Amino acid sequence: MNGHWIGIFSPVSNNGTKIKFTEKVSVNNPIMNLFVGLYLKKQQLLYIADLKKELGE
Repeated sequence: MNGHWIGIFSPVSNNGTKIKFTEKVSVNNPIMNLFVGLYLKKQQLLYIADLKKELGE
């Protein structure tokens, strides 16, 4: 798998933040296409958790 993703942070009411992820990924094995969406979602959730931990939330 190779590619990249971008997270765009936007403020929302109640001092919150909305993140919009955009991915561009290619997979060499067609069977892996079935799982790449789940994998990216998991990585994004880990990223958000790590960010919250770093910010002390």
